[in-house]
Amino acid sequence: MINILILLLVPLLTPLGVQWDSTHSSIQKIKNYKHLTGSVEQGEVTYLGKDLKGLETELQLSYSKRKLVSALLILGPAGIDDLNCLKKYKSTVTALNDKYGQFKYRRVVKDPIIEDLLVVEFCNSARLGLYEVETRWETPRFRIVAEFVGDHSGLYIHITYRDKGREGIYKKQKRKNILQRL
Repeated sequence: MINILILLLVPLLTPLGVQWDSTHSSIQKIKNYKHLTGSVEQGEVTYLGKDLKGLETELQLSYSKRKLVSALLILGPAGIDDLNCLKKYKSTVTALNDKYGQFKYRRVVKDPIIEDLLVVEFCNSARLGLYEVETRWETPRFRIVAEFVGDHSGLYIHITYRDKGREGIYKKQKRKNILQRL
């Protein structure tokens, strides 16, 4: 009975509805996403997605030895502006809290130059790269990090999903590839 329950719950708990346990020989077909570039053999696959709550979406999957190691979901810049950026980030954190439980850690990075500005506004400060927020969740298998960042081209919410068991293998493989290229 417990095994059946676990089999029913696993798809609900796996991030983004992608197959984390399989060895992949070709790109995954992901609902609401269209393949843009990359391949499993290259180690990275990028998809463009349909709007998610009015936000532009991009998904980047990273592989090591044909197994999925991490996924980066980028929300924005379309759909995030100076008027709604804080609301969009808070609603994203709330949705992640609903799925993975209360976040474990939050880090706010403010550049000291913010104190010298005449008008300190959250969204504009983030666009200038002076203000960043990172929120982290931990599950037995995954580390999930949501970051609110900005640059000259816009504001973004980055959500990174990392398989903690494969993270070390991925780092070693990436280092090996860099050393081969040097």
